[in-house]
Amino acid sequence: MKIESEVRAFILSNKILDMAIYEGNSDLSSAREFLTCFLQNHTIDLPKSYVIDLGFNKTNGWYIIEFNSSWGAGLNFCDPNKVIAGIREATIN
Repeated sequence: MKIESEVRAFILSNKILDMAIYEGNSDLSSAREFLTCFLQNHTIDLPKSYVIDLGFNKTNGWYIIEFNSSWGAGLNFCDPNKVIAGIREATIN
């Protein structure tokens, strides 16, 4: 699937700590809307803290690229002060 833009988001307890565009150019508010909908409606078992990368293209809109552990993922323009709680949570156990 073609990727025109990529967004990284740090998640803790199903809430977005921070998210940022790290590749390409797109609308961050529409990415947040997509991710919020996913967080409210997903049925898969996810850890308490994780990172999710989203992709965007004009044909498909927003979609999930991958999940990453928050302790090992790069910030990719996310604010470290906003995401540190998620990184701490991931390193407790």
